[in-house]
Amino acid sequence: MKVPEKIYTIPVHDALLQTEECPFCYLYRTREEELLKYYLGPSLMQPDIRIETNRVGFCPEHWHRLYERKENTLGLALILHTHTRHRAELHLKLLSKIANLEPGSDAAPRRLRRQSGRRGSEVAAVAEEITADNVNCLICQRIEETMRRYAQVMLWQYVNEAHFPQMLAESHDICLRHFPWFLTVIDSDLRNTEARTALISHLAQRQMRILAKLDVDLEWFTKKFDYRNRDEPWYDSEDAVERAVDYYGGKRYQE
Repeated sequence: MKVPEKIYTIPVHDALLQTEECPFCYLYRTREEELLKYYLGPSLMQPDIRIETNRVGFCPEHWHRLYERKENTLGLALILHTHTRHRAELHLKLLSKIANLEPGSDAAPRRLRRQSGRRGSEVAAVAEEITADNVNCLICQRIEETMRRYAQVMLWQYVNEAHFPQMLAESHDICLRHFPWFLTVIDSDLRNTEARTALISHLAQRQMRILAKLDVDLEWFTKKFDYRNRDEPWYDSEDAVERAVDYYGGKRYQE
């Protein structure tokens, strides 16, 4: 793995130093914000990007996020218009297969041999193709590419920079949404066997401590609602529910 560029090392450094959320949630959120601004701004004037937005579009979540920003409604309308024209070609072809079904007709009960070898109704086949076409997303794709690059930067720094293991150890806990993903990146991309073993062991032990701490704090949180414990201190449990939700689901922010 070659020396990473600063455009990747600076966000990683910032993510590990902040103390409000999982470092990967921080990286995901900041990259998502950049892309939302990009697709409502500079990309509108780039023909090659417009071809991509026409063909691929965005997932339901990111269509909503683009609309909720209210920054460039005209720009979003242009994207939606040309994307809808592109989608219509495929969807109209699919919908025409089931638009005029009649009970008892040959088309209605027809069974198809699918490529996978399974049998299913033509209606189910159309629904499946439309569903598959609706989950593609340029923003998700680009976030995924960048997130993997960020993870690879962390691995390079873990091996090559003496201070980095301590920085990682002192960073915010990794949420359960990103922890298994990071493990797979370590397992596939970190070639140094000694470093890979040490890093995985460190992360596994840390997650075990997180779970043990949550268990204790959540239990005491519930016990505080017993009148007999009314005057007892909260210890570390007062924010236990929020911490547990952030651990299991990652940090979420309202617009």
